[in-house]
Amino acid sequence: MIVPAEEDFLAAVKKLEDSGFHGMPWSYGTVDPELLGTDPLTLEIHRGEIQKYERFDQHSVRFHFPSSFNIEEKVLLLQSRYVHLSPPSAAQISTAPHLLTQQFFVSGNLYFPNKIVLLESFIRVILVEEAAGKVVNDWSPLLSAWAISYICGMLDVGADALDTCEDEKVGAWYNENIGRDRGGLNKAINKRTGRMEKRGAVPSAE
Repeated sequence: MIVPAEEDFLAAVKKLEDSGFHGMPWSYGTVDPELLGTDPLTLEIHRGEIQKYERFDQHSVRFHFPSSFNIEEKVLLLQSRYVHLSPPSAAQISTAPHLLTQQFFVSGNLYFPNKIVLLESFIRVILVEEAAGKVVNDWSPLLSAWAISYICGMLDVGADALDTCEDEKVGAWYNENIGRDRGGLNKAINKRTGRMEKRGAVPSAE
């Protein structure tokens, strides 16, 4: 997934197209319609998946790699206003370069956000989806899993990581979902379930 600056989004789309990347106009939640066939049940299932990714699709453009790359993965361009994340502008780079190096790992013209910046972005998208009534879909639970199990748990982000976030809703979501008032996330993985659990949580019977 690549997030260009908002003003560069269309230029990034054109650059990929000019470089031989093949557009995928169908939803991220499905496959090329020509591969689905005509089975009514299959078509109904995929219609449901398309609805789950409606907002994600509206704010992204999806591509296949050129056949010469022999790569199956997709390339996704995401609009920065949707994920609340953007590469720094030239003005930001010139005025506060030390802050940017704390927030991003830089490789050429690519900026990789650090775990705190990425965590905040995930939570902001979740909150937007919740506000839009898209709480039960494949995108928000996936982001929640990345935010809590991966970033907080596996990457060992502290419970106070978002205490200084300007948006109180972001910090409140994080505190609630790591069970901070109940001791926080137990970062020891349950050997039976393979999951991390909140402290004080009743063990799963699965």
